[in-house]
Amino acid sequence: MSLAGIANASLTVIELRVGEPPGVVTVNELSHLPDRLRWTGFAGGRQP
Repeated sequence: MSLAGIANASLTVIELRVGEPPGVVTVNELSHLPDRLRWTGFAGGRQP
């Protein structure tokens, strides 16, 4: 996975279960931020 599109203040959730390997639930989740802050700052991304 490239980190070029990961936004500041985005969430990554990793689920840990006993007896199983960790699992990634979500990466680069931005819905907790207001629309004007949901962008990565890189070309091609949404900008405020």
